[in-house]
Amino acid sequence: MQTFFAKIIKNGESMNQIFLVGKLGQDPKMKYTGSGKALCEFGVATFNGKDKDPTWHNIVCWGELAERCNQFLGKGRHVTIMGKQDNEVYEKDGMKKYYSKVVAFGVYWDNPVHNKDNKESLDVSSLKTVKKE
Repeated sequence: MQTFFAKIIKNGESMNQIFLVGKLGQDPKMKYTGSGKALCEFGVATFNGKDKDPTWHNIVCWGELAERCNQFLGKGRHVTIMGKQDNEVYEKDGMKKYYSKVVAFGVYWDNPVHNKDNKESLDVSSLKTVKKE
């Protein structure tokens, strides 16, 4: 792994990769774009020690991954997120505001997995990661 990072540094390249392990702070919020593409948003808290306040991360996922996250994740669920950092800039009351989020291309959760609506169990080995197009 060290050789991989050394190569990136030597060649002056960059890498945007985020790996988080934490818990959902609320149930996911599902939306659909005008073209019908699924978008799921939720917050994940990570902890750096028992007595420390959590660090909150805004997570966004798209398509089939978004639909599965909405169906099977809920407040308190322990998750592992793989994605990339994305930042948005917008203006409000004449001032620039910045919003950071993690665009997830992989979301994994502990087993057993239950459908939050009807509590059916699901074998996580049947789930596949869906990458953003």
